Amino acid sequence: MTLTGVLQADYEAVTAAGNTRDRAFFRRLQLGVQIVAGKDWVGNIQLDAAQSVVGDRLIVRDAYLRYLGWAPHGLTVTIGNQKLPYSRAALVSASRRGFVERNAPGERPYGTPGRALAVQIEGRHGNQRVQWAGAIASALHGPDVAEIRIDGLPESRETWNEGVLGAGRVEWHPLGSMVRDQSDFTRSPLRVAIGAGAYSWKNDGDRNLYTTDGAATSAVFADADRARGLEVSGGLRGHGFSVDASWHRIDAHTVDAAFTGGIYAHGDAVFHVTGIEAGYMLIRGRLEVLGGFDTADVAARPSTVRRPAFGANWYVNQHRLKFQVMQRETFNALGTRGARIHATIVQAQMIF
Repeated sequence: MTLTGVLQADYEAVTAAGNTRDRAFFRRLQLGVQIVAGKDWVGNIQLDAAQSVVGDRLIVRDAYLRYLGWAPHGLTVTIGNQKLPYSRAALVSASRRGFVERNAPGERPYGTPGRALAVQIEGRHGNQRVQWAGAIASALHGPDVAEIRIDGLPESRETWNEGVLGAGRVEWHPLGSMVRDQSDFTRSPLRVAIGAGAYSWKNDGDRNLYTTDGAATSAVFADADRARGLEVSGGLRGHGFSVDASWHRIDAHTVDAAFTGGIYAHGDAVFHVTGIEAGYMLIRGRLEVLGGFDTADVAARPSTVRRPAFGANWYVNQHRLKFQVMQRETFNALGTRGARIHATIVQAQMIF
């Protein structure tokens, strides 16, 4: 049994509509236990207490059992609460990223699923040059009409729609296996990854609290009948550079085919989301500079959200102990033409 943990302490200042709000908070207070449960079986449990500090609840992040008996054949099977095989931006661990915040393709309000109770099988072949994964999960959809959000039981609420989600992705690493962790500390040889993924979520009809006789009963909450996502992504590591880029198309459909409100028009919502993040190690293993740009085009909103970002990281012991600063500018916030948001985030991180 091995104990692990992540501590992220943040200071954040956000200016919107001429008003500035700042706060100091714990982004993550995670404690994990990794267990050798038996021959060829390992388990992992990770809890996050950050929200409980402000009076919310303790969140279960990972809680799964993994079978390694087929690892010599390049296969592993994982059962339990875990990340699903969709979105390069989401699959990179939050503690091993360059930027403090994920970009739009990795954000759950833009349709990227969170962790869920699932059975997942992963494969690595050809000296790990070909990697793939597939999963089937119990997942729930948040009915807020301002977003498409799909999460597992630990992070959902009792008003969410229940359903089943299937997801899969494949990656090709033509120059050899490339790690998902961002930041190239050692200026290693060049590695490239090209990937694609997809998911489909379907409401099982057990919990539609905002629909009666096929008609929506609320202007701000709507039950979704289905949601789907398509991803094309790629990454690069080497010579001091770390680059990740993604494009997502997300669509969702309400149970009431005539519902209009928020992101929905006549029952349909469509997102086109793009993002690129790049870092370069100015001082080997110590100082990294970052730049990024993401967009979110919501069909029902008049303008495309655009978010340039830049930042810098000082590494004391790679990702185990680092200090980060990030500046993000948001144009056309929430799809409203001319709406601006300025955000500055400073973070200290320790991993043990």
